Amino acid sequence: MRQAFFYAIASALAFSIMNLFVKMLGQAMPAAEITFFRGLIGTVAVLIYMRVKGIAFSTENRGMLTVRGIFGGLGNLCNFIALAYMKLADAAILFQLSGIFVFIFSTLYLKESVPKGAGKWLL
Repeated sequence: MRQAFFYAIASALAFSIMNLFVKMLGQAMPAAEITFFRGLIGTVAVLIYMRVKGIAFSTENRGMLTVRGIFGGLGNLCNFIALAYMKLADAAILFQLSGIFVFIFSTLYLKESVPKGAGKWLL
């Protein structure tokens, strides 16, 4: 539990630093270019990790993986555009709304149960 908490905090810190750099870069580079290089660096890092750990590519549900990649890339692009044109704090807070959408979509499409009393907090 303690280790997971550490990783969650480290992740939030890393994303905050990334947002800061995207904001700084957004003054001189288009958001699409920043998104491309973030995706490229992430892809290379994942491929290296997979090779080191001996993890093979999945052969199941490639269509859904492709859709996930497309929506993830679009989400990053929209986030980076927002970071370029909005105040850093405002854009970062709005990006955190993704948890609310996950809650809604998991209920509608995955038929996951809603915890009692959660609906009032969603509103």
